[in-house]
Amino acid sequence: MIFLREMSPIGDKGKENGDDSLQFGAARRARLRRRCGLSGVDRRDAARVRRGGPTLDAAGLSFLTLTYARLFPVSAETSHQAWLRQTRDVQLASAPLVGLIAVRDRYDRLSAIAAGRAWQRLHLSATARGIAMQPLNQPIEMVDRERRAGRGANWAARMAQFTGEDWQATFSFRAGFASQAVPASPRRRLKDVLTG
Repeated sequence: MIFLREMSPIGDKGKENGDDSLQFGAARRARLRRRCGLSGVDRRDAARVRRGGPTLDAAGLSFLTLTYARLFPVSAETSHQAWLRQTRDVQLASAPLVGLIAVRDRYDRLSAIAAGRAWQRLHLSATARGIAMQPLNQPIEMVDRERRAGRGANWAARMAQFTGEDWQATFSFRAGFASQAVPASPRRRLKDVLTG
């Protein structure tokens, strides 16, 4: 099930810290880098080395911001806060449409695979029609984070406001028409991802 909602300008900018914050500690980032095989790789080179993931070039930053980001490394905290402001104040505020892909049980593996396939088809179809789309994983990650930490289900309840009680959001995204062209994110070669 795919739920779509037209957006109006965001009035409530949400919480920037506390339990609802989208911040991650250094230990968690280090674990993720090890899992992805990036332990000895400078974080600015990670996308080039692995040929996947977000890059500064594809982030939709202004020329001045992009130049500054390339020339002057900043702390992880500064980077996180800049990302939060960009997502909240620019990307979401300018998106005419946000959507959720929902399943009956977000922790059912087959449902998760079906949701991923639905996203791939939707994203490819939209791209072919000149519509820009971007995953917004953070709300779903917050559902998982609260569940794992035993902090209740505030984010799950927030998502249920859009999907109803019978469906559980497992993927969120924004969609619209890009105001500027950005380079494509790096992609792995086909032979690097085929098995067998």
